[in-house]
Formats: sequence, C-alpha cells, structure tokens
Amino acid sequence: MKKGTIMTKKSHNVVHSVNSSIPKEDNPDKLTSIRQLLFGEEIARLDATIADHYKLFSEKFISLETLIKTSNDKIEKNIQSAMSELNQSISVNNNKHLQQEDKLEQKLIDFSSRFKEFKTHTEHDLSEAHSELETSATKIYKSLEKEVRLLSKKIEQTSQELSANKTDRKTLATLLETMAVNLIQGQKQE
Repeated sequence: MKKGTIMTKKSHNVVHSVNSSIPKEDNPDKLTSIRQLLFGEEIARLDATIADHYKLFSEKFISLETLIKTSNDKIEKNIQSAMSELNQSISVNNNKHLQQEDKLEQKLIDFSSRFKEFKTHTEHDLSEAHSELETSATKIYKSLEKEVRLLSKKIEQTSQELSANKTDRKTLATLLETMAVNLIQGQKQE
C-alpha cells in the first residue's frame, strides 16, 4: 500500500476514536483542534506542494505562452514576407505581361498597316497588269486580224491569178514530171 493511504487510514482511526470519546456539545471546536493537531503538518505539506505545483505550472504556462507568442510572431513575419515577395513577383509578372501585350499590340498594328499597304499595292499592280494585258491582247488581236486580212487578200489574189493564167493540164504534168526527174537526179548526184 501507498504511504499516503496508510497515513490516512491511521488518521481516520485516530479521529474516529477521538470523536467517540469527545462529548457531543463541544464537538465542533474540539474536533477542529484535534484535526489541526493530527493533520496540520500533512495539510501544510500538501498546501506547500500545491503552491509549488501551482508556481511551476504558472511558470510553464507563461513560458509556453511566450513560446507560442514568439512562434506566432515568427510565423506572421514569415507569412508577411512571403506575401510581400508573392505580391512583388505578381507585380513584376503583371508588368512583363503588360509590356508583352503592348509589344504584341504594336506588332499587330504594324502588320495591319503593312497588310493594307500590300493590298493597295497589289490591287494597283494587278490593275496595271490587267490594263497592260488588255492593251497587249487588243494589239495582238488587231495585228492578227490585219495579217488574216492580208493573207486572205493574197490567197484571193493568187486564186485570181491562177484562174486568169489557165494552163493546160498537159503542160503542167510535163512541168511536174521534169521537176521530179531533176529532183531525182539531184539526189543521186549528192
């Protein structure tokens, strides 16, 4: 058994025997005196132990409270620092994006301007090329038409000459035969 338990049982027995021997009318005052006599040292020791424990717990509580406050301050500073860095990083990235957006917008404006210029020049060049082709086609058509008329006139003129100079078939046949013989002889000589 524990020491405190033995002590309590002994004390309880002593108190019980003392209580039975004390007359009933003086009981409350005498009982208090007896209790003080029997348990006074134990109560004082327990009070001292409780006071020591209370002091120790108070010190530990204050130490823990200080540690928590210090940790919270450090965490808060770290969070503030991280938030500041994050905000600064976001600001820098935002500025970079805005600059890139401005550059892209300027390039788009330049491209649009150049495209309009190219379109205007192309339309002008195509118009000129179309006009030149049309002019050339008209000249060629007129030249061909003139050549066709001249050729038609020559054919008609030759036809009239042939009609006017009717030659006899025999003369023509003889002439052709002579030409054929001359050609054959010319080929053999070569």
